[in-house]
Amino acid sequence: MVEHPRNRRRDPHQDDPRPQVDPQAAAVVARYGLTRATAPVRTPALPEAGMWARWCMPVRREGRLLGLLWVLDPDCTVGQADLPEIEGCADLAAEVMARTVRSTEHLHRIRDELVDRLLRAPDEEAARELGRAKRVPHDAQVQVDAPARRGGWALPGGMSAHVAGLNAPRAELDRCRSPEST
Repeated sequence: MVEHPRNRRRDPHQDDPRPQVDPQAAAVVARYGLTRATAPVRTPALPEAGMWARWCMPVRREGRLLGLLWVLDPDCTVGQADLPEIEGCADLAAEVMARTVRSTEHLHRIRDELVDRLLRAPDEEAARELGRAKRVPHDAQVQVDAPARRGGWALPGGMSAHVAGLNAPRAELDRCRSPEST
C-alpha cells in the first residue's frame, strides 16, 4: 500500500490539496522518523493505533518525499533479504507518482486556460471541454460563489465553482457529491 501525504476521501471536483491524515498514523510516522528514513524501517504492531507490524519505505523522487510505501507484515515473515524488493517497489512507485503529478499539472493548466476563456466571454465549447476535463456530467449545473467557499475549484478574483445540481440519475449525483455533504 502506498500512502500519499494527501490521501483522503474527497470530492473529485475539489482542488483543496490540504492533507487530512489520521492523527494516530501521523504520530507513528513522527515517532519513528519515517519521512527522514533512507531505507526500509520496521515498525512493531501498535494495537492502540489499530496498526499491524509493518515495514515502511519513503517514496522519493529527486530527494522530495512523495509518500510512504507500507508493507504489512503481521506475521513477521518479511526479512532483511526482502528489503531490496521493498526499495525497488518504492523506486517504481516514485516513477508512477511523478508521472501522475506531471499529468495532474497538465490537467490544471488546461483547466486554467478554459476558465480564463470562460471569464473573458461566454464560450460553450470551453464549458464543454472543462466539463469533460473535470469529469462533470454533461447535464450538471455549476454554481460560482463570490466570495469563494471551501471546496470546489478556485477561480480568480476570490471566487469558487461548485457542482450545484444535476438532472442525472442518482448514481451520477452521488459521484459528484463531496464526502462532507453525504
